Amino acid sequence: MSGRPIDRRRFLAGTAGALAGALGTGALSGCSRGAHVFEPPTTIRELPSRVPFDRVPPPDIEGSADGIVPPAYFRYPRSLSTSVLEAPGRGGDISALCLTFSPPAPGMRTNRAWQAINERLNARLKLMTTTYTDYSAKFGALLASGDLPDIVYLHDTKTIPRQTDVLGRLFADLGPLLEGRGVHRYPNLANLPTYMWRNALFNRVLHGVPNARGGYWWLWQLANGAHLRELGGVKPRSAEELTSFLKEATGGGRYGIIGDHAFPPGLVFAAMMWRAPKNWRESQGRFVKDVETEEFRAAVEYCRFLWSAGLIYPSFPTQAQALDMFYNGLGTLYTLTVGSTKASWEFLVQNKPEFELDVLTPFGHDGHAGVYHFTPGSYGKVVLRKASRERLEELLGVLNFLAAPFGTHEQHLLTYGVEGVDHEWDETGTPQLTRRGRAELNLPFAFLMSGPDALYSRARSRDFAANMHRWMSEHAAIAVTDPTIGLSAPTMSARGALLEQALRDELRDIIVGRLPLSAYDDMVARWRKLGGDAMRAEYEEAYERAHV
Repeated sequence: MSGRPIDRRRFLAGTAGALAGALGTGALSGCSRGAHVFEPPTTIRELPSRVPFDRVPPPDIEGSADGIVPPAYFRYPRSLSTSVLEAPGRGGDISALCLTFSPPAPGMRTNRAWQAINERLNARLKLMTTTYTDYSAKFGALLASGDLPDIVYLHDTKTIPRQTDVLGRLFADLGPLLEGRGVHRYPNLANLPTYMWRNALFNRVLHGVPNARGGYWWLWQLANGAHLRELGGVKPRSAEELTSFLKEATGGGRYGIIGDHAFPPGLVFAAMMWRAPKNWRESQGRFVKDVETEEFRAAVEYCRFLWSAGLIYPSFPTQAQALDMFYNGLGTLYTLTVGSTKASWEFLVQNKPEFELDVLTPFGHDGHAGVYHFTPGSYGKVVLRKASRERLEELLGVLNFLAAPFGTHEQHLLTYGVEGVDHEWDETGTPQLTRRGRAELNLPFAFLMSGPDALYSRARSRDFAANMHRWMSEHAAIAVTDPTIGLSAPTMSARGALLEQALRDELRDIIVGRLPLSAYDDMVARWRKLGGDAMRAEYEEAYERAHV
């Protein structure tokens, strides 16, 4: 997902004090909605079981049976289905905290789309929005106040200090409601692929519902297809071939790789080429961090070589600047999130139709298959404030509505609003937002809760759907995942984000030559001493408990 990263130092500082009040002094006891006595959480025996919602219009290309590769549509379906037969709400207010990446939408009093959604919900869904940058401060303030909203979107639970306490004491344990077949009461939630639910699980306790928006994939390598064609049209299949390819692509003000400020240059793809683990590697309950492996170190050495050879752009622009350089042909390869690829595709079709967008599937440095670093499974998760069972069932019904799949009336309403007000159908049968709709549909419902992706774009829809399905299928075939998903490590919650940033900063310095390669061992030793070994022990203990 594009956007500026959260200021994690500010987040940790802000929430630490808030937690002391919310957890240590019983701040919730004065809340008008009533206090809740802490109860031991229930451990679930099985994840919510999936029942695919099959009443949607048939896709042109089926998705994978496990839900990892989404279905693809060549055109927008005009005949929509209904996924929610009865309004889930009971007529009252429901408050929710969610992210926004857009300018503010018109308020509920004048927003026809918002009003129509509330009518379908039979509830007044009142959104408390925060920007990506201000999310941490907002969340910390809510914890300090003790007046939590009914529904809270957690962007990155791994950076919350004392997260087990936060989740256990302030938010509902949803295991008794959703474990196994329990989720079947909510067909759109049951439609979420089973693997996504790991992201809402901590030490076998189900603390939330995964937000499926963009949840399938992490980062992949975009390629300028015109450059590929200029250089023979054959994609490299080994480190040796990639080096030769980048040398041919570099020169005359053009570089083989464009990096940005977010990641050490070239390292995301190189780590996949050397088949390094995604974050951690687990074997028989023992955990090894990626930077501790020979594969990851070899990837760093390769990137250091590419940098010294002048094959990577010699600066660290913002993502927006790097994308602009890529679009303008100043680089052949650029690493971007899969979720942002659709926006790039649509921008290029509209503004640079001669640009040929392609994706490079990871290959092994030795000419064999590489690996692909798969996502945690969702874009954050949604947790519910502790309440009565009846209230929790109502809130889950609201999330079920918001998780409606592509091809349903509910999802169409959430995306396009009211026909004749927010959108019109063009001559091709495609919904087009009106000027009013573009403002009203800035509502960030998708960053509160969203259903699984479908591959569809209004821009060259057939090409987009077919290409994305092929690229994602190729990546899914070699995907590896992070074994710590669903496990809780207190040290990770308290210091993990800062340790990861320190690693990232030092890795960048090593790759670009500001530090010698010999600094790598010191970096790993320092990480272990400052919390890495503690995290390892905690993950191994949590893994053992989870596999009893």
